[in-house]
Amino acid sequence: MDESIKEKIPGRPTKLHSICERQASLWLVWDSPSNGSEGAVQSYIIERREKLPTDGQFSPWDVIDKTCNGEINLTAQPAGILLEGS
Repeated sequence: MDESIKEKIPGRPTKLHSICERQASLWLVWDSPSNGSEGAVQSYIIERREKLPTDGQFSPWDVIDKTCNGEINLTAQPAGILLEGS
């Protein structure tokens, strides 16, 4: 990526962790990234993908929610399958 573009975009969120896990819900929090020269993050897109039991590969990414701050409560989450988040 061009260095001039890197300076404009914010960094990555840090310290992602769950503060509450229940049977079908997950509450995630994270620290906002450092601002780029173009300003702060305006919103976050929450994605996940499932590890397929047949071959161990991951499914395509699915958008599951959006938020404007550094936390989200995800409800109606599947149980008993391995997921990867982004």
